[in-house]
Amino acid sequence: MPRIVNFLKDYPFIVHFGKWKGQNRWPLAHVKNVSNAIYYSVITDGINGEAVNVIDEENVSIDTFYKTLAAIYYPNKHYKTITLPLWLGKLFGQCVTSISNLLNLKKPFTDPSLYALYSVSSDLDFSHQKLKAFLKKWLLYAWFSRGM
Repeated sequence: MPRIVNFLKDYPFIVHFGKWKGQNRWPLAHVKNVSNAIYYSVITDGINGEAVNVIDEENVSIDTFYKTLAAIYYPNKHYKTITLPLWLGKLFGQCVTSISNLLNLKKPFTDPSLYALYSVSSDLDFSHQKLKAFLKKWLLYAWFSRGM
């Protein structure tokens, strides 16, 4: 989030790359859901070392996420949204990553780096069904064990 907020501070536009045009899913998870998943997985053996993607059910696009952050952090600033070809983003991202690596920087000097480009140009849609089933099972267990 800090990288996006910094980008929005410095630029008058929101940039998307490739075919999604900003409509790719940006999975979000409320901190309460993350902490519940961690807590329940520690006190039970319901997860058994399995990976669980903790995200909310709401389907948020990356464009919506950027616009929400812009409205919160820069409410008086208006942004234009543009979509550039993915090849152009990869070229720019390669330059940013190469220069940042050459200068041994801890983080890229600007965005998009190749990593940032990958995450904003992909559809990162994960299913929340496994977590939902686990939490339902846990809540039933907790409810029955309270009564005994």
